[in-house]
Amino acid sequence: MKETYTIIIRPRRVLAAGAALAGALAVVAAGLWLAQAPLLGLVGDQLLHEDPMADADVIVVLSGGTPAREIEAADLYRAGYAPRVVLTAGPPRASVTALRDRGVRVPNLLEERLRYMAELGVPREAISVMPEPVLSTMQESELVSVWVREHGHERVILVTSGYHTARARWVFQRALDDHVSLRVRPDSLEPFDPQLWWRDRNMLRNGLFEWQKLIFYRLWYR
Repeated sequence: MKETYTIIIRPRRVLAAGAALAGALAVVAAGLWLAQAPLLGLVGDQLLHEDPMADADVIVVLSGGTPAREIEAADLYRAGYAPRVVLTAGPPRASVTALRDRGVRVPNLLEERLRYMAELGVPREAISVMPEPVLSTMQESELVSVWVREHGHERVILVTSGYHTARARWVFQRALDDHVSLRVRPDSLEPFDPQLWWRDRNMLRNGLFEWQKLIFYRLWYR
């Protein structure tokens, strides 16, 4: 003989359970929404580093971020923080090379940077250019560290974009000798706000890419 079962559905209990679940989800969602700003701000804080300025032997300007980084370096030079500026340079872009191959005259980026510096009050004789093009911050740190040792410098100011400062500091501290004092300066024309970086398209893009690079560097160059 088959047994029969009766299922009794109590709408009030179902509705009460659904309401409780919806309420719990709403509380969790509200908590995540309220916590997003502090959490994202904490993420942004890990990308930005700025040291108080002091007299140095040389101001190093990393490639990229032209002309904001050059302007910052020129301001530091004219303020008397260091008597020499060092520029690193990246390789020409593929699109620029293609234009030159087709006979199109394209300004040399390094020449443009030197012109900016000169017109901003930094004479050519006060500027050194790294002899080799670089593809990464790690390569920049290796070239600059050799140059610093060869010239006997002990105090370096590093100028780069705000979102790049923490990684650049970590990389250069590994490359420079222990007795070399390193101070990092973000450019002030294209600021990176760690408390609002996810609300601006450019800061968001730079921040996300920089976080990927920071994690890669920490894991790969341990």
